[in-house]
Amino acid sequence: MAELRETTEATWQGDVLAAAGPVLVDFWAEWCAPCRMMEPMLAQLADRLADNLTIIKADVQAHPDLAARYGVQNLPALVLFKQGEAVEHFAGPMPLRVLETRVRQHL
Repeated sequence: MAELRETTEATWQGDVLAAAGPVLVDFWAEWCAPCRMMEPMLAQLADRLADNLTIIKADVQAHPDLAARYGVQNLPALVLFKQGEAVEHFAGPMPLRVLETRVRQHL
């Protein structure tokens, strides 16, 4: 299963905004049980879509400015970026097949 790497304020530009392909950012927090529940599903999705999508985590406690910049108010929150632009926001936990279907619409 894919290991999801963490982005930071310092690496955000390269990890997300300047990425060659679509990037799904998982805004999460350690204390968020639904966030931890989504992690294995996101790792599965990363495996399934490895050729077309990068999935990165952003800890909202460590990087609250990133969360605020993209309107993240509830967790878990996922934001899909294409060519440096946020094109889709997903809020709350959801089944893997629903998330995959919604993401594939943008690939």
